[in-house]
Amino acid sequence: MAKAVESLLQEAFAHHKAGRAAQAEGLYRQILERKPDDVRALHHLGLIAHQSERPIDALPLLRRSIQLSGDPPVYFLSNLGNAARAAGDFEESLSALQRAQKMAPRDAGIGHELGLTLEKLGRLDEAVACYRQAIDAGLSPDALRARAFQNLGNVLLQQGKRAEAWVAVEQALRLNPQYALAHMSRASLLFLNGDFQPAWREYEWRWRCKGFPAKWPNWPQPLWDGSDLAGREILLWFEQGRGDSIQFARYVPLVAGRGGRVSVLCPPELKALFATLPGSPHLVLDGEKGPPFSTHAPLLSLPRIFDTRLNTIPANVPYLFADPARSAVWRKRIADRGTGQAFRVGLVWSGNPKQHGDPNRWMTLAHLSPLMATAGVEFYSLQKGERGMDVQSAGPEFRIIDWTADLHDFADTAALIDCLDLVITIDTSVAHLSGAMGKETWTLLQFAADFRWLAEGDRSPWYPTMRLFRQENIGDWPGVVRRVSDELRRRAT
Repeated sequence: MAKAVESLLQEAFAHHKAGRAAQAEGLYRQILERKPDDVRALHHLGLIAHQSERPIDALPLLRRSIQLSGDPPVYFLSNLGNAARAAGDFEESLSALQRAQKMAPRDAGIGHELGLTLEKLGRLDEAVACYRQAIDAGLSPDALRARAFQNLGNVLLQQGKRAEAWVAVEQALRLNPQYALAHMSRASLLFLNGDFQPAWREYEWRWRCKGFPAKWPNWPQPLWDGSDLAGREILLWFEQGRGDSIQFARYVPLVAGRGGRVSVLCPPELKALFATLPGSPHLVLDGEKGPPFSTHAPLLSLPRIFDTRLNTIPANVPYLFADPARSAVWRKRIADRGTGQAFRVGLVWSGNPKQHGDPNRWMTLAHLSPLMATAGVEFYSLQKGERGMDVQSAGPEFRIIDWTADLHDFADTAALIDCLDLVITIDTSVAHLSGAMGKETWTLLQFAADFRWLAEGDRSPWYPTMRLFRQENIGDWPGVVRRVSDELRRRAT
């Protein structure tokens, strides 16, 4: 039997190495039916699960193989560290990779992976040190070395060290000119510096990035080149988050101005809102059959097509509007409260934890407690999703009116915003909605803010009625809220 198991194991390894994961997995399972504690079969079955982006399935197998081996080889520990990081268990990842590094202190690959985990834990200085050490240790091949430079640049960017980040990203691209993620980092740095023309060109590399939320459609019609449409039908389509769609919907009227009939493919929750766009576009829900079209463009490629520079951003607001009938419902509901001339402020403090996003952009409701004592102010929650329930469990000092159960789409949210005096929000779709409506908006930004907000300044070139409040140090939401609280007292009086 031992010989049969060994033979199966070698066959499984051969399939695994050749990329035939299904055949290898089947053989590993056969081995474990005969010998349930075979550490090599357990480990490599877990490795296949990790490589197939199923880290939750991988972890118990990898842990069991390490437990049974007693004195595990280095690669057992590094594989566990990588799978644990993919599963979001950063502490387990750190522990496994630190054990691996002690066993192989000169292994540049392990040092690089340790840097990735430290970055996830927010230990940025240590992550930078790991990446630099891995690079200095001669990390190879060039593709992995380029990845280390890219990751180094990403952390330096999070630390606000843009000049150093640029050097690292450029080194990554010298090693791998086709490295899409490094091109995107270069785009972010160009945007932050306000150098829009080359930034939009670099931003087209997004379609080659693994994990990008949208796929390029397999349509026979060509991408629009910006030429006169001469009555032709053009389809514009959303590709990323709702905030992105709202921000770049400003280009829809400009496309209509090129003489075409415009259709917009949009998600259901934006359809009623986008019906207020100038240019009367035909709105099509994803999956619906729309009118025929002869050319198309994704919304976030329109700034490149229109050759948008920092000083030519189409920033005429409002370009999205509340439905008067929906606003009237909210106005009556507010009037029925009998609070007269109160200064009314909408609040958003978090994104949706269940969706992809950068949690560093978010705060907790508790961070906003200093605002609650502001005299003459009435607060309204605009916070949808899981974090919207925070109001229900908050203490009595959080005097926030929560009608979000009646906000069914962005048109409902727009109607409530229309009845408010000010919106205070983190970087989320509501910031874009409020700014697109021309409402006074205060947007609270993390230390290394998204590229669209530029690197400095308290005003947004995209939204003239928006004011930006930036963290002065990484993670310092209390400092931001103190400044907002002081300004709110002045504004409310």
